[in-house]
Amino acid sequence: MNPIASRPSAYAEPPDTWLWGQTLTLSDIVLILRRRLWLAIFPILFLLLPATGLIATTTPLYTAQSTVVVQPNPQQGVPPPREADALAQFQTEVNIITSERLARDAIHKAGLVNRPEFNPTLLEAREKPSILTPIGEAVADAVSALRSLITGGDGGEDGAASGDGEAEAGPDVVDAHVLPLFRERIQVFPLGTSRVIAIQFSSESPKTAAQVANVMAELYITQQIRAKLEAKQVATTWMTDSIAELRQNVEKSERAVEDYRARHGIVEGRNTTLVNDQISTVSSQLLTAKAAAEAAGAKVRGLEGMLSKDGPRAVLETAANPASGALRTQESTLRQRRAELSATYGPSHPLMINNSNEIAAIDGKLRSEATNVIAAARNEASVARQQVQALEASLIQFRAELNTLNQAEVELRALERDATANRTLLEQFLGQLRTKEATSVEQPDAYILSQASVPVEPAGPRRIFLVMGVGVLAGAVWLIMVVISELLDAGIKSSDEVRRLLEATPLGLLPRTPRMIGGPVARAAYVIERPKSAYAESLRNIHSSFLIEMQRGGGGHSALVTSSVADEGKTLLTLSLGRLVAAQGRPVLIIDADTRRPSLHRVIGSVHLGPPKTIAPGNPFAGLVEEDRRSGAHVITFPRLKAVDENLLEPHRLRELLVAAQRHYDLILVDAPPVIPVSDARLLAQAVDRCLFVVQWRKTRPRVARHAIDQLREAGANVTGVVVTQVDPKRNALYGYGDSAVTARSAYRYYSG
Repeated sequence: MNPIASRPSAYAEPPDTWLWGQTLTLSDIVLILRRRLWLAIFPILFLLLPATGLIATTTPLYTAQSTVVVQPNPQQGVPPPREADALAQFQTEVNIITSERLARDAIHKAGLVNRPEFNPTLLEAREKPSILTPIGEAVADAVSALRSLITGGDGGEDGAASGDGEAEAGPDVVDAHVLPLFRERIQVFPLGTSRVIAIQFSSESPKTAAQVANVMAELYITQQIRAKLEAKQVATTWMTDSIAELRQNVEKSERAVEDYRARHGIVEGRNTTLVNDQISTVSSQLLTAKAAAEAAGAKVRGLEGMLSKDGPRAVLETAANPASGALRTQESTLRQRRAELSATYGPSHPLMINNSNEIAAIDGKLRSEATNVIAAARNEASVARQQVQALEASLIQFRAELNTLNQAEVELRALERDATANRTLLEQFLGQLRTKEATSVEQPDAYILSQASVPVEPAGPRRIFLVMGVGVLAGAVWLIMVVISELLDAGIKSSDEVRRLLEATPLGLLPRTPRMIGGPVARAAYVIERPKSAYAESLRNIHSSFLIEMQRGGGGHSALVTSSVADEGKTLLTLSLGRLVAAQGRPVLIIDADTRRPSLHRVIGSVHLGPPKTIAPGNPFAGLVEEDRRSGAHVITFPRLKAVDENLLEPHRLRELLVAAQRHYDLILVDAPPVIPVSDARLLAQAVDRCLFVVQWRKTRPRVARHAIDQLREAGANVTGVVVTQVDPKRNALYGYGDSAVTARSAYRYYSG
């Protein structure tokens, strides 16, 4: 026999894949959509069909359009607005048309309060109450909400009322019903980049749509005229009040100027210019007077010095005094006489003495004349100094007056400026008021370009496009449900996932038994009753894979069958596999080691258990073994084990018994408890040669199974392989895995043939 190659000890890390753990191809996407096709029932039933019915019963709406042209209103002396400002002004006009004020005026003028289409309270008043009224109201509310999403507004019957005969309706009705519906039905927008504004209104009645569109255009023009008249009236009132106030201000400011002049003694014509001229004249005179005073003083000092140094004769010569000329002549004559006498007489001679006395008298007269000359010079100097002092006093007075005038004129000019400004402003306001009063009738800045005509064809709803849109929406909802379902479908589904996610050897997939087979006893007997079924063939494949793995790992006879949690099909697999091998004539022993929830005896059925026909000598389980009458396999149920010796399931004792029993059985299967809830499986795994791990198709999470396998391996168990149980053959074929062919429809036909 050819040797079996050993399997690598560890699996390579899987490549990074997308979303479902695999690189999706077009065929994979088709398979995903096929296996989730049943989810389309929900969007079809709860979205597509109700929306289609609602669209089919929706009342059509007619849309009429009127247009107005907004004219620029340039002001004199103001440059044209920039493009951004022009757009802002244009948007302002659009907002004016859609304002609540115009909407209320249009509702009143068009009589929409009397139309059931816009006032649902009229319909409620016409309806007779019945037992089904609450149900009808609830359905109507739901239909109304969905219709508003489809058509942009609620529908209703075309009212026959007109604006001329408007019924009495309170403001609550308008605010609660009519106004919101009116705003939903009206659309105002510019036509391209022109100054034309389109006003569209939709209604179930073509005439109402055209009427309201024309009313809105007329109200917009009327509103512009009314706004201008109101603005003119406000401006006129304000200007009249301002003119009266300005007149009072002018009178007050002029009175303040006159009061200030009188209070400060400011005379007309007496100003700073005149005072400055006077100061200039006095300053010039003061300079001349100071020079004259200095000259007079210098003259007095010079004469006094000459008198003391050279004598009076020099003073008189300098002063050129005409009276002193005769005295000087007499003196000269007397001195000549003295010279002549001195030659003849001596100093004591009477003639000499008389001559000396005459000379002395003449000298006294000369000194007296010199003194008079000096006194006169002193008088002239004193007069010059007094004149200087008088001019200086005048100059000080003029400067003080100039300072006073300067300060007074500053305040006076301020008062005069205020008076002039008030007078100018008053004249401007009077001119503007005359202009306003002379202005002709106000003209609007817009005009109606075209009236709305009664539409012939409805504008909506477009049923084909709406149905297509709902269909696309239903398809999108279905795709979202498909993605969510695939994301939630995280259980193990194939041998590839066992190898990739659990890093364990997949032994095969075990399909579930047909649904018509009820009860665990019948499902466990299916492999005996239908040995050629797909279920039995899958068990043979699992057994073959298990034998190959056992030979690859060194052989052995005993195997522990366990799972991560309960209800994953391990007991059914254990019994079915044991019966399959026993039916081939090979000795098999099945032990129920699940002490917490023993179920092997219930799955086999007490009627199918009995004493063994033959038992070999030396069999360590001779007193415990019962025989399965369907297949001939030997079975040790937990009630039997408990009645004899429950301690036989202790790992070291069970190991000894299993080693001894290997001479009598080709295969020993131990049905153990699940790994995660209790620790029994990890202990029992130490007593057997191999461990067969069970996961439930699409239910067991990979993390849970991986955790259980890791616990078994940490306990020293030899996990030979993993079996995926309870596989739905038809649904598994839609996943497109490599081992899905085992459960495909063609495989069933092959097995059944």
